[in-house]
Amino acid sequence: MTIWASGLSDYKINARISSIKKIYILFAVLVIFRIVSLVAGFSQRRDINKAWELIFVVVIFFSIYYGLNKRKEWTIPLVLIFSAYCLLDQFLYSPFLKHTDLEASYKGFMLYKSFQIFENIIFMVEHLLVAFFYAYQIYFFSKKEVRKIFSLKGTIIFS
Repeated sequence: MTIWASGLSDYKINARISSIKKIYILFAVLVIFRIVSLVAGFSQRRDINKAWELIFVVVIFFSIYYGLNKRKEWTIPLVLIFSAYCLLDQFLYSPFLKHTDLEASYKGFMLYKSFQIFENIIFMVEHLLVAFFYAYQIYFFSKKEVRKIFSLKGTIIFS
């Protein structure tokens, strides 16, 4: 077991990559449930365009999982670009300030006002956790030790 200057051993790197792979599988399963909800009409509105967008995201999730599993060289740039995009998306296009779907669905039901506040808090915490995950990936996969595990030489994005 080799330990590099930053203190990350091969074991620690592999353990973190294993955890990240599990998170990607969890994300893929959750997005697949969302796709089924959109297509089957379980959600408030049936949005086929959003379903196609989510199918593309699931393909990216499984591509990243495959690349992490096989230690493919192209995985790190894909993870970094996708993480940066998702991080920007979380803060630029995420409805942190106004969550209109909740407001529209419970309008007129005073009984659900406390539930609405609770759901908004959960929604914001969820978005912050996902943003933290993508920010951590940018930090982790930019490390020289991690790039070495993937046999990636030279300069890459965000390093």
